[in-house]
This record gives sequence, structure tokens and C-alpha cells, in this order.
Amino acid sequence: MPTHINYSEFINSDRSFLVPGLQRKVTIRTFVIATLTAVFCTTAIACSIALMVAHGETRTTTTRVDITEVCTTPNCFSSSALIIAFRNNDTNPCDNFHQYACAISSQGGKPFIDQIISDAFGWNALPGWNEETYDLTAAMKKVHSSFWQPSLFNIQISTDWENRSKNVIELMKTELILCIIGLISLIILITVAILLGAGIGSQDKEVEETSVNIIVPNECIEPQCLEASSTLAFLRNTSVHPCNNFYQYACSSKIWSTERLKPDEREFSTLHQLEEENEERVRNALGSPIRRSVEWSAELRMKKFYQSCLNTYGNSAEGPKDFIAKILTPAGGWYMINTMNEQLYDITNALTKVHSNFWLTSLFSVTVARDDLYNQRNILEIDNLVAYLKRGLQDRLNKLTWMEEKSKRIAIEKVKQMVDKAGYPSWMTDNDFIDQQYYEVKIEEDQYLQNLIEIASFEKEKANQLLIKGEDTSRWRLNVWEAGGGYDQWWNEILITAGLLQWPIYARNFPKYYNFGALGITIGHELMHAVDEIGGYYLPNGTYFDWWTTNTTTNYNKRRACLENLDLKAGPYQATPDSEIRIIRIDGTYAARELTAEMAAIRIAYNAYKDWVADNSEEKRAPGVGLTNEQTMFLAYAQTQCFVRRDDYSISRAERQIIPEDIRLNAALAHTPEFVKAFSCDATTNMHATDKCEVF
Repeated sequence: MPTHINYSEFINSDRSFLVPGLQRKVTIRTFVIATLTAVFCTTAIACSIALMVAHGETRTTTTRVDITEVCTTPNCFSSSALIIAFRNNDTNPCDNFHQYACAISSQGGKPFIDQIISDAFGWNALPGWNEETYDLTAAMKKVHSSFWQPSLFNIQISTDWENRSKNVIELMKTELILCIIGLISLIILITVAILLGAGIGSQDKEVEETSVNIIVPNECIEPQCLEASSTLAFLRNTSVHPCNNFYQYACSSKIWSTERLKPDEREFSTLHQLEEENEERVRNALGSPIRRSVEWSAELRMKKFYQSCLNTYGNSAEGPKDFIAKILTPAGGWYMINTMNEQLYDITNALTKVHSNFWLTSLFSVTVARDDLYNQRNILEIDNLVAYLKRGLQDRLNKLTWMEEKSKRIAIEKVKQMVDKAGYPSWMTDNDFIDQQYYEVKIEEDQYLQNLIEIASFEKEKANQLLIKGEDTSRWRLNVWEAGGGYDQWWNEILITAGLLQWPIYARNFPKYYNFGALGITIGHELMHAVDEIGGYYLPNGTYFDWWTTNTTTNYNKRRACLENLDLKAGPYQATPDSEIRIIRIDGTYAARELTAEMAAIRIAYNAYKDWVADNSEEKRAPGVGLTNEQTMFLAYAQTQCFVRRDDYSISRAERQIIPEDIRLNAALAHTPEFVKAFSCDATTNMHATDKCEVF
């Protein structure tokens, strides 16, 4: 059965948009009333015309009025309302689709910034920092209690690059950190399971909307259509023509700003905002009352550990310095309490003792490598959307003329054998299993550092079991609360986290054109990496082997050259009011692989949606948006790319050859024939590339 989670809390119609400080000027309820009024008026006018024709004096054949198909479910209205709000109608989508989808504003919406530095008493790289008054302990307490971020120890899983046929221990250099995300990952996962409604007997809560007795053929006014419409409407900038700049058309004035952000102003991007909200939900869940207070309950241990982190060291009779000294004295002492003899200190011996006794890391991270040559595959069924995407990718591969048949067969087989993981692992719904896993872990509410050591010992034993038992491909490589997904070459698996599967990226009841656009293209991009220039080095079972033939590689490089020669420029940027304005060229050599995946993902998702329609039926249109379903799909995708960030950070990203979202989106769509046709962009517009690049 497909993996499902409860997303109802993410699609409540009275919920404000994700961006902090952004409030809808028109509520969804108001939008629904307005839309229904418009629909009623349109219907009345149409009926009047029909009656006039039918009863008029003319004896000619009666003309039949055909009202456009419109989805009238509440979800269609909601998604349409948000599309309209974000869309910039003043921008031609064929000139700049990113600008069309993410509208420009003179108000300068400032929705997202990381406040950690200021809340943690400053940073020596910023003005106003005072070294003499800076309190490191207080700063670390703030980081722990307010942001729940790691800052001392870290454990992670890696591989031995010297001999991939064996499981080995590898040392990797890392930073000195205080809170251990790696050490408590499973405990946090339990929290997320509770957060998402797993294992607590809750049922999915559907949004109930009162039916309105106005029947309009072919337009959806059901709850899911209303929600989707509100999502699309909220961001769209109708002042921008989609053929001129689709990004500016898609991303509204409430997000994208012509005014430069100051260092203390808020930044925003859709995925980062989801991650912030997910972290807040985790903290809220950790601080919520305990449901199962029995002493062997993993939930009890988890929340006691979190409380010990919040209390940090205040309620402990033993201060942090004394406790750390207890750990480090057997390893040669600690210079902060004058127990270390610098001349006799043996750093190798100290690291060895810390690792072996406590499974803690200071300068290095101990990892257990997997056997990636002979790993096993676990096939996991996920929802229809991913199944259609995989089928669409196979269709694209079959039609490629530059890939030789030998390589094509392996590529298709790799897609067929791909493991799919969506939402969260099944064990997160099993309280008894979780309790058993943590039965031996001893947690005290007022002994935070001691708790770290206890959990570290637990993780050490887990790592030992990996060495003894071998690889476990049922493990999840990403934390389920992260807003992300990815493809793993060694395991040949696509992983989509619960943190990503939420509004406005995905909602189970949203129209398919919305989900195929917003989520489908995101997943399609990751699917492409299974068969691209890097995926060509890994067989379906994860074994490292170059399965692209010589002619396939030669033909691919010829097509790749088209993308390498694109004129991609980021900017203009101005780091400070006194600095020069900079435009930074993005080297196509670095951008080609990501653009290849993005362009292919758009076409795969588009054709997958058309296949879904052929297998089911044509969906009714989103109310109030004024777009076809195909146009709405492209807009939903574009609105996942809306962002605003400071110029100094944008310069840093561009110098590292990271393609800005607007450039990537507009470049990919301009080379997509299906988009150009959907918006009827003529050859003179920016969103219609004259010489189109096509790889997959």
C-alpha cells in the first residue's frame, strides 16, 4: 500500500501563508464568496444570452453558449486564490515566467531571515560585537533552547573510498559542536512521527465546506480547488506578462522585491520556509504534554532529554565545566581548567579515548561504511504521482535518439528497479517497537551532558551492529522533518520526506495539475539523476560501473554543449550601498547538469500529468485563475521557486556557481516546447528560446 501521512493541518483554509509577516489581504472565505459571485454573474449573463437567442424573433438556428470548464470544489478555489495573489499580470509570461509567477513589489516584502546570530548575542564578523562582554555559555544555551541546533558532537554514516567491498570505520574531519543531531536522530524521528499523527490513532481530518447550490458547468468549486486557487492567486503577479518573465509573473509583490534587502531584513524561499516551520513543529511537539508516561516509554525519554537540553546546566549540581573535565581528564586533560600538560599531551591518544569510550567526536566523525557493491534492493510502493513520473521517464528514455540501445536498456531497468520511499518509515507508527529500541537508554531531566553520553553509547552500539550485520537499505538517509528529497545512486532509491509533502508544495486533495507541477517537477528532477551523466556510472544494483557506451557519451556531450553555451548572468547585485554593482556570469559547464535535469523534469511531469488525464478524466479548471490546467501546472511549479535574499549572500552563491532560482526557471521553461505552446509565446519573447537545447 502507498505510504500516507496526515496533511490536514497544512491545508486548513483559515491558515495564513507560510511566509512570516505576510497576511492575506483577502481571506480565502472572502475569495470564495467573490469567486462564487463572479461565477453566478457569469452564469446569469450566459443564461440570459441563451434565453435571448432561444426566444428571440430570429428564425435562424439557435446558438448554444458553452461555459468554460471550471472546478467548483473548495480546494480548487483555495489553490486558485493563492495562484492569483502571487501572479503578476503586468508581466508577459513569455518574456519572464519567473517574474510572472512571483510578482515584483514596491512594498518590499521581507519574509525570511535567520535570526540566530542576533538572538545568540552577536557574531565577531558583524558590527557591534564586543569580545569582552561576549558570553559563549549563554550563546550556546540560546542556540540550544531557541533553535535546537547541534554545536558540539556529530555522528554520521559514510563510506570507505579505498575498498568499497568492505564495511569499515572511517574518520572524517568535522567542526567542534555542542548539541548532537546525529546522536539523537531516531529520538527526533519519534517526535516527528507524533507530530505527523503517526501511531496515535488519529484519523485524517478532511476540510468540510458547506456546499453552495450554484451549478456552473466545468469549473471546480470544491474545497481542494479553492485551496489550490488561493495558493496560486496569492503569489501570482498579474502585472507581468508570463512570456516576458515567467518568474516575476509567478512570484508576487508579497515575495519578490525590487528594493535591496538590508543586512537585518528578512529573506525567503519556499523550501527554507518549510524547513523553519517544520523545526518549529518539532520543538512544539517536544514541549507538548507526555501521552505515555510509563518509564519504558521512548516518548518519555525523548521529552526528558529535550527538557534537559532546555534546562541546559542550570538545575544540575555539576556544572558543564566539571562534567566536560570528567570526560577529558582520562584523555589527557583540558587546558581550560589547567589539567593539561601541553608538552606531554598526545592528541592521537586523546581522540582515540574519546571515540572509544564515549562515541563522541571533537575534530573527527566516526562513521560506518556500507557495502555498495552488493547491496540489496527493497521495492517500496508509493503514490500514483511518482508512479506516473517513473513511467514518464521511461517513455522519454525510449524516445531518445542519442542514447544507444544497450545503454537505454540499462537506464530503463534502473528506473524499474528504483526503490521509492515517501513520507516516513513504517516503524514510526509502532510505539512498542520504538520503546524496545530505547529500553536501555537512561535519560535524566537535569543531566543534559550525561544524556549526550548515554545516547552516544547507544549510537556506538548501532554502528557496531552495522559492521556486524552489514548494510540495511530500509534505513532512511534523510530526516523526515526536512523539506527535501533526493536520489541515492548506491541504493538506487528516491526519497521524499514528510517535511516536503505539505502545502504549498503538495496537498493530497489538491487538483492533479497542481501537484504534478509543484511536487512532480521537484521529484522528476531527482529521478533524472538516476540516468544522467553521474547516474551513468551506477548500475541498477548500485554497483559502480560505466554503462554509457562510447557513442552515447559522445552524443550526450554534443547536446550538453548547447547548455554550456547559454548566456546565464546573475544580478545585478550590490553588497553594500558603497560597493560596485556586479553581474556574475554562471558558467554553463557547471550549470549544464542541473539544467538538463530541470528541463527533463518539466517535460516528464507534464507528460505524466497528460497520461493521468488520459487514464482518468480532464479536471475542471481552478476558479478565478483564468488559466488552462496546463498553464496552471507551470505556474504551480514556478511558485515553488519564489525567493528573496540579501545581495551579499546572492553574490556568494553566484560566485560558487549556484544558479539563482529565477535564472534556472526561466532558462528551463524557455527551452520547453510544451510551455511555449501553453502560453502561446511568440519567437520575439524572452520565454521562447530561438535555438532550443534538448538533452533528455
